[in-house]
Amino acid sequence: MLRKHAVPAVVLALGAITLAVAAVWAISVPTYACDEGVPPPSGWIYAGLLLYAIGLPIVLFFRTLGVDENPRLQWLFVAIALVEGVASVAIAIYLNGKYGHYQCG
Repeated sequence: MLRKHAVPAVVLALGAITLAVAAVWAISVPTYACDEGVPPPSGWIYAGLLLYAIGLPIVLFFRTLGVDENPRLQWLFVAIALVEGVASVAIAIYLNGKYGHYQCG
């Protein structure tokens, strides 16, 4: 029974750690990155952040269906996944703001 609750919680915790590392990295990129010779992030970074934002809530929703004895816990897991998805999109928008207003070249 505890294992049913532990798996989604571990996934959410690892996601939060990964998003924290991504946010620190995004903030550490210089403001005028192209002028300082920092290459723009690969398109795979944006794709990963957006797939994470879309995929995590969907996967957690279906995973928490196995925790059917506690609907509040289901909604809590899905709500946390949605917040992490919004944070992922915010990081992608922040990175685009640093690089998107002009072309590196």
